[in-house]
Amino acid sequence: MHKWQAYAGRFEPVTVRAHLRSIRMLEVHLGGKAFDKVTPTDAAAFRDHLVKLGQTPKVDGGLSNSTIRHHASQVRQFFEWLRIQDGYKRLSQNILLNLELPKAVRAKTLPREDRDYLTIEEAEGMLAKMPGSTIAERRDRAIIACAYICGLRAAALTTLRLKHIDMQKKEMLQDATEMRAKNGKSFRSFFFPRTEAFQQVLGEWLTELGALGFTEDDAVFPSLNDLTYHAPGAAPVSPMQSSAAVGNAFKVATALIARCCTPHSARDTLVYLGNELTSSRKEERAFSLNLGHARPQIKETYYAKMTDEQRRSTIEGLCAGTQFTAKEQSMVLDFYESRFERGSKEYKYAKRLADRRAAARDGEDVLE
Repeated sequence: MHKWQAYAGRFEPVTVRAHLRSIRMLEVHLGGKAFDKVTPTDAAAFRDHLVKLGQTPKVDGGLSNSTIRHHASQVRQFFEWLRIQDGYKRLSQNILLNLELPKAVRAKTLPREDRDYLTIEEAEGMLAKMPGSTIAERRDRAIIACAYICGLRAAALTTLRLKHIDMQKKEMLQDATEMRAKNGKSFRSFFFPRTEAFQQVLGEWLTELGALGFTEDDAVFPSLNDLTYHAPGAAPVSPMQSSAAVGNAFKVATALIARCCTPHSARDTLVYLGNELTSSRKEERAFSLNLGHARPQIKETYYAKMTDEQRRSTIEGLCAGTQFTAKEQSMVLDFYESRFERGSKEYKYAKRLADRRAAARDGEDVLE
């Protein structure tokens, strides 16, 4: 178990604790039987034990379908690791097979209800409605803005430091050595297209932090008690220990537009935006990698790897304002054909698109 915990140190502590609970649960079920003596029959008995718990009412100690699936998966992953360790290589492959839950149990999780998320235009409108009269409100606005600029998860957002953001280069660094990053992964993310309004809000927040004396090692989104003047030479302002402030910011912000979206919904928004904007495999891969996805839809092992500079160039091309969705192209044409009522919501939006097209065009019609 000590060796497994050394191996599992690559994961988030909360993930390690969840796996340990499942392994300890197995140990209790086996009555302390040594792992090198575990048989396929033992694995099948543990699987049946989980199924029975799933059929037992919670008031009597039963578990949810989701919980038993996690227990089965985590124990299976433990044995996958254990079978390649010295002294355990003779363990039967059937142990892994017998830990698989019945198809009927797995099917109970389907269909999954789709998460609610905003389009990038809806998110921009929500940001505009957020108040900013107090420093707490301005911090919340900046949290929302930052989430949509690069799609960082809540834990990573909470542990951002000023040195991780470069507004001039339009990029953020997820540094797993200093941030709570999923699976301990570090990567560089470039600002996504259509996020100019969000970038402005984040830039204003960073300027405000600078006026308070914050420097590169200080947290971007510290607790409210730390949002005071920071004297030169003082110890760095530490990030918050919990991501609750990020979740609360999304709860309050989305309520302004009668929605209820989680911090992760910003990533859904960016995935949807990528589906709308990208038109080539190269652009799709750049968008996916920019979200920190190790595996785009097509396994990268079958293609040449995309370097950071190639990804930057592709993302910058999408940010140039020359990429339009089919719906936007139609709206621009309708605008030039005067099909919108002047002053209407559709007219104003189409005019913005037409202006952006004109500003980005270098003598060639991007709609052709």
